[in-house]
Amino acid sequence: MRWHCLANCFARLVGFVFIMIAGIMLIVPGANLLQDGVDFDSFSIAGKAEVRAYYAGTALCIAWVCLTSEIHTALRLRAIAIVLGGFAGSRVLGYALDGVDSDPVLRFHQNAVFASEMLGTGTALVLQFVVASASEVAVGHAAKMS
Repeated sequence: MRWHCLANCFARLVGFVFIMIAGIMLIVPGANLLQDGVDFDSFSIAGKAEVRAYYAGTALCIAWVCLTSEIHTALRLRAIAIVLGGFAGSRVLGYALDGVDSDPVLRFHQNAVFASEMLGTGTALVLQFVVASASEVAVGHAAKMS
């Protein structure tokens, strides 16, 4: 049961992080994107709206999945692994297609974000496995007791 509690705490933490991302991308997207070398102020009004809509909408959806009690823990962990793994995989593809940024400050930030995405993906996958294994053990133990 403690693994289940840890998995729920992890999902809630990730949910709060995505709420913060949504808020930041709605209020000060330029400051957030500048860390990656993206000049938000140079976008057209439609481009700004598109970036806000994509980031905030995606972040709010993932936050809801992580924070709602209506969704089983395994599905929350799977959603976290998919979104963070998708972000990380897309970065790798982008580096393969476009190369690595020459600016060391941008490169450091990109690598730090990539590492956190990989850590989150790995944590979600490990917790999903451990929670599923613990559930199987509990069901087997309950069956023996009856």
